[in-house]
Amino acid sequence: MHPHRNTRSVWAAALALLLGTATLPACGLAATPAGVQITMSQVVALPADAATDREAAPIDIDVASENGGVSIAHDHRATGATIVARARLADDDRAKRFGFRAELDADGTLRVEPLWPDGKRLGNESCAFAVVVPAVGGVAVRTSNGGITLAHAHGNARLATSNGAIVVEGVQGDLHARSNNGGITVRHSRGALDLQTSNGSVSITHAWQGSDPAAGTWRVQTSNGAITLEAADAIAGRLSATTSNGRATVQRIGADGQRETIASDRTVGLSLGGAQATIDLRTSNGPITVVTGG
Repeated sequence: MHPHRNTRSVWAAALALLLGTATLPACGLAATPAGVQITMSQVVALPADAATDREAAPIDIDVASENGGVSIAHDHRATGATIVARARLADDDRAKRFGFRAELDADGTLRVEPLWPDGKRLGNESCAFAVVVPAVGGVAVRTSNGGITLAHAHGNARLATSNGAIVVEGVQGDLHARSNNGGITVRHSRGALDLQTSNGSVSITHAWQGSDPAAGTWRVQTSNGAITLEAADAIAGRLSATTSNGRATVQRIGADGQRETIASDRTVGLSLGGAQATIDLRTSNGPITVVTGG
């Protein structure tokens, strides 16, 4: 696998998304005290409409990895799906035999997964992925011991990691996110939210419920951390906010742009806007702050 002429800039963007400021080779092997690091890439050809019209045919993406983070983003310059993998293997022999699968299945979903030598990951071996497509559709990500970042998805998203932060921006659909140890950050969402972490804060800003009351259902739970919810407009539904250690505070933004506290206690229950949606926020340790439009 190697860089494809999907445009060098798109490939470089995917590499930067994965590696950040790390000074690792774009392709090839690099010995480290923890094993052998390998960075490799592949471009998957897309149907003509997906490659030329990002609004017409967003690509559904399914990524399954182990012991590594996953980043997914869009780039309108792309003419294919660019996948960059960064893996750490136990030794040089296993690094040379490592690969990954990246292909479109029969229903058009891009599926990405590591192919471990001899069919098994050893010890501390790891694999992280970055995926860049012209437009992101629905997304499913499952990984362990690594964070997940997702930007501008036009569809529902299900994200799960056993250990790591989850950062999501611009999801136009329902979002289901789980982390056993890490914060969750959501910005500019439109749809239902079901967010849960065992240890970490949850921050939601510029969230839209949309015109469908059922789509406005938001459930957020953390065992240890603060919860902040700032809606993009007036929240409509039955609000329940509960904390075992801290206060739940609900503020309304007035016509003058100032915030007015309308409720503050360990447990707050309010009916806002007359809609049937449910907004359920719970933490065992930390404050809860809800900001709604007027």
